[in-house]
Amino acid sequence: MLSVMPWVAILVTIIAAYGIIKNYKTHMVLFCAGFALIVLSVIAGNHDILPKGAKSSGTLVFDIFDLFRLISIRQISGIGFLILIAGGFSTYMERIGAAGKLVQICVEPLRFIRNPYILLPFAFLIGHALGVVVPSAAGLAMLLMVSMFPLLVGLGVTPPAAAAIIGSTLCMSYPPTSPMSILAAKTIGTEPVALLIQYQLALAIPVALVIAVLHGFVQRYFDKKEGLASSAVAVETQSRSDPRVAALPGYYALFPLVPLALLVVFNKLVWKTIVLDTSTAMIVGWFLAIAVDLLRNRDIKKTFDDSMAMFSGMGAILTSVVSLIFVADFFSSGLQASGLINLLMDAAKASGTGVTGSTVVLSACVGFIALLTGSGVAAFTSLVGLVPPLAQSVGGDPGAMILPIQFASEMIRPVSPVAGVIIIVAGAAKVSPVSIAKREAIPMGAGMIAILVLNYVLFT
Repeated sequence: MLSVMPWVAILVTIIAAYGIIKNYKTHMVLFCAGFALIVLSVIAGNHDILPKGAKSSGTLVFDIFDLFRLISIRQISGIGFLILIAGGFSTYMERIGAAGKLVQICVEPLRFIRNPYILLPFAFLIGHALGVVVPSAAGLAMLLMVSMFPLLVGLGVTPPAAAAIIGSTLCMSYPPTSPMSILAAKTIGTEPVALLIQYQLALAIPVALVIAVLHGFVQRYFDKKEGLASSAVAVETQSRSDPRVAALPGYYALFPLVPLALLVVFNKLVWKTIVLDTSTAMIVGWFLAIAVDLLRNRDIKKTFDDSMAMFSGMGAILTSVVSLIFVADFFSSGLQASGLINLLMDAAKASGTGVTGSTVVLSACVGFIALLTGSGVAAFTSLVGLVPPLAQSVGGDPGAMILPIQFASEMIRPVSPVAGVIIIVAGAAKVSPVSIAKREAIPMGAGMIAILVLNYVLFT
């Protein structure tokens, strides 16, 4: 009976994907799918469902539930805690206006570029660079829609083109404080800084340039096709931005960069005697920002009230991202128990395509899920656990295999009209999400091809 379980797992996965597409809660869909797979695997005869070294409760009925407890403990004590701190730090930076101040300063040079289609690549690159300190696609889009969007329209960019640029700015997140990068690094047993320096930068920089250039041509094509003429109009940028952000001193823009600066300096690749953990760097940045904010405001109550944004942000990220990692890992355990993982690894080895073929297939699966669901996090967390065993089975470098898979989850997201970030920018620009998604397809598709080609040339 165990021989049919991989096919049962495929059927359960299809049903789960359908449920997510129909807007059922992703967390519960993955939990129920994982639970069903584990129960069916136990009935089929696989009684080895607990992690190695874990003690059984004495009955398989309780062991199924205990598996979820063990997974949650493992995740929250490792990758989960890092993501909690990252979410809290990002929320605090937004609360005190530091993230908004950085965005405001960075978009200001765009005023000096008068040709709208030459302006677009620079706007994309600036927005993409800001993803280093605002690792949430939706959060970054909201900041840019109240600061960059009116400036672009005021300089002659059509609203759909400006929205398309902003909607795709975080098509790759690779800073050490990004939850996606943290998850990728921990999955393959390395540090986020090492993953950034050894792998991500070599891919991300040239691919970002390719996407930026393509955006200029693609948006011009769609503007002409849709009969939209670019023309400068009077738009007052500051009228749509937070007045408190405009009043902040310029040095507030440095606060979001503190953890990144600490991590670049204090790691085993640079300062070998002092190695700073990612979460510690963000805690240090949070503390320094509190101290400076207190000295400026001289209001202890207000400063302490603002500092609580760190903990409220941790709570929000727990219910959204970290809990999703719990259920995605539980679902992955169900796939493992069903034998589907072993079947995929055997098929990859038998196909003769090796590392390259396996990477392309898994990237395509992740990208397809992201396209259907509009969620890069759900797509990546659902399948990222397959990378280490698959890399080992085909003799590949897990670092090289995980990059296209991570970037596929984020790069295909803007092409989905149901993605939260596309809905945000389309609503603010007063255009259809489908029209924005169409404008994203060519730059994102070309970017994904560039990632796969560069990954093959550089790392295989």
